[in-house]
Amino acid sequence: MDYTIQSLATEPEPFDIYMVDGRYRVASALASFLHALSKGMPKSQIRVFIHDYMNRPHYHKIEQWTDRVENAELLVVLKLKEGATEDQLAAAWESFVESDYSK
Repeated sequence: MDYTIQSLATEPEPFDIYMVDGRYRVASALASFLHALSKGMPKSQIRVFIHDYMNRPHYHKIEQWTDRVENAELLVVLKLKEGATEDQLAAAWESFVESDYSK
């Protein structure tokens, strides 16, 4: 099973927040948004925190589908853009997985 979804696969409910740290952060954040959506959480309520985000511009590509809610030093809180779709997120996640997560 893929690293970015392994910990979410058995979770029957969405989380209030998702915290992403460690490896493959963009793919893991996308997987977090997809998990919350698949469990029925309204798009407007989903929040994903990513550690060491502000100093790593290559993570900022996720902002194609997200907006920054807040940041503090290296941590960012993201929410989905109004127009972001589950299909877009799934395609992006798949692209990152196929490209070895574009570290």
